[in-house]
Amino acid sequence: MNSRTIGALIELNEGLDFGNPKFSNTRSDLLTYGVIPKDTGISEIYTASFSTGATAHITRLKEPNLVAVLAYIGDDSGIIFSSRDTNATRGSLVVQPLQSDGVTPMGNAQLWLSDAVFGAVYRRGQYTATN
Repeated sequence: MNSRTIGALIELNEGLDFGNPKFSNTRSDLLTYGVIPKDTGISEIYTASFSTGATAHITRLKEPNLVAVLAYIGDDSGIIFSSRDTNATRGSLVVQPLQSDGVTPMGNAQLWLSDAVFGAVYRRGQYTATN
């Protein structure tokens, strides 16, 4: 990613709000972000790879006016996000596993941490960054 070229990461659209972008923990080319169409108010979650140009729709939340708080898990094998949970006080974090490309969803999302709405994940230890 050592380029002196400036470009848009996301094509802007006045009918959409963008929020909560997060870079991955072990790779320098992955991003997850939220998109909220102004006409529905329902958050949608996407992933993108800068090196391949691939993007993927991860999920669409079920209710309007909920802002998904996003993060890659420590090894970048999944995306966690906040979701309404009727069995919890405020909500819960769910995880959507990803294929090895770090972009494509794999299987179904599942409960990751009950009664939590904000996940801040960081990675400790040695790893080799790749581009």
